[in-house]
Amino acid sequence: MWGRLRPRSPRQPELPPLPETVTNPALESLMARGAQGEPVDLAGALLEATLVMPTSGPVVVDLQDFAPLLYARDQVQMVAVFTSLDRARSATDLVTGALAVPGRGLLPLVPEASASG
Repeated sequence: MWGRLRPRSPRQPELPPLPETVTNPALESLMARGAQGEPVDLAGALLEATLVMPTSGPVVVDLQDFAPLLYARDQVQMVAVFTSLDRARSATDLVTGALAVPGRGLLPLVPEASASG
């Protein structure tokens, strides 16, 4: 299942990194400090991080069938995003691939019907 994570050649430097290379120990540390009540700029850190967005569809160059993992929390539609591929792998059996995405690039990948509620 996870063998389909390489939708492109790793030699194309203009593209984001492959999902399996993404790690965010500093972001995870910041999240842990925030969870303990310490004031942190989590929104700013998320915007600057490269994150892993799992999909239940294929990952192809034009992202035509890209289907991010969506779930509802308190009647609000959410999109699953992870700090690493290992964390994304543990999310659900529905995940067939993943995309490494800069935090600033996440919103255009969320389907409009889901973004509006």
